[in-house]
Amino acid sequence: MKHIELILIIIYVCNRDGITLCNTYNNIVKRSRRPFGFINKVHQDTRRTYRAIENLRFFSAACKFRFDLQFDAFDPSEIARKTDRGLSMIKTTLKAFCDCVIREMRENADMASKRSLPSRPPLEDTISEYMEKQLFISQDEA
Repeated sequence: MKHIELILIIIYVCNRDGITLCNTYNNIVKRSRRPFGFINKVHQDTRRTYRAIENLRFFSAACKFRFDLQFDAFDPSEIARKTDRGLSMIKTTLKAFCDCVIREMRENADMASKRSLPSRPPLEDTISEYMEKQLFISQDEA
């Protein structure tokens, strides 16, 4: 068995009950610039399959609400029942979720860097002289 297949199986086993997915989602949302759309109810006791299925549905619905992300061919019962089709679904779901989160994080970083840049870049001064003029009041002005 290849290492990547083993990693995917471990990820699948950790996520088939939806607890890890829901907790990961909530942690990401909590740390974002737009902290809304938390998953308020997560079943911790998932020995009964219907609770794991509900967790996976909560995750899917939260992603649709918060990130406007809809998973194609997402069947929580297949994932919870550990079928091959479920493994394929969780792989595509995790990829789409990660891509969406990374995209939002990059957009936030881009917006933050644009805000921190000076409105007018220096034309004649060196950057250090320009920043000194912007940050400190000169003795003449005081």
